[in-house]
Amino acid sequence: MSWNVNGLVGVSLSDAIAELGSPDVVCLQEVRAAPPSVDGYRIAHALAERGRRYGVATLIRDALAATHETAPWDREGRVLVSEVAGVSVINVYMVNGTPRPHLDPATGAALGTRSDFKRVVQRLVGELLELRRDRAIAIGDWNVTPTALDTHPRLRTEEPHATARAELAAIRDALDLVDAFRALHPTERAYTWYQRGRRLDAARVDYALVSRALMPRVARAEVLARRPDSDHAPIVVELDSPAAR
Repeated sequence: MSWNVNGLVGVSLSDAIAELGSPDVVCLQEVRAAPPSVDGYRIAHALAERGRRYGVATLIRDALAATHETAPWDREGRVLVSEVAGVSVINVYMVNGTPRPHLDPATGAALGTRSDFKRVVQRLVGELLELRRDRAIAIGDWNVTPTALDTHPRLRTEEPHATARAELAAIRDALDLVDAFRALHPTERAYTWYQRGRRLDAARVDYALVSRALMPRVARAEVLARRPDSDHAPIVVELDSPAAR
């Protein structure tokens, strides 16, 4: 399961995970602090080193052996790689591309915009996936809507959004990754992020990109019901064991 928890504000994490079916692996984004302990799970996390405290956390059931790895280039808590049951689970919290300056974590100097940095991080995550291309599930908040089917009222086709979308799609295709939800639900409209307000403004920006070699094991990929404690809905991907296929 993956869920952008919007800072864990007002969330009882143990209760929420139980209500969502107690998955074997739980990937959280925008945690802003090391999450509280949850009975039955071990927690690993990567947090931003300076500025706004946010990041990712991955919870794995005690019964499952796992190792975790952060990326040496990641100073913002954007990615955490977990090796569990022969699968590389990459928890992703992609940069929200904006015109704001991107500041060097060491010096504070401006290095282009946040949109520029987003494209850099997409490429770096692609390099992590290249190393694990036959066994990867990269899941989380990508901050990129794949197609017009995945948003309402409209797909943002202006720059810099169009280029970021095209580059992420090129990485996906080059590494033979599959959008698991769209593969199983080719025409369904479902959204994972909602702008608060009276009119529907929503997009599917949370999804799992799965190595094609693993897709025969994917039994389920769903967007779960929107919850009141975040502006993102959780998503879930269920894999059969290798013996089951």
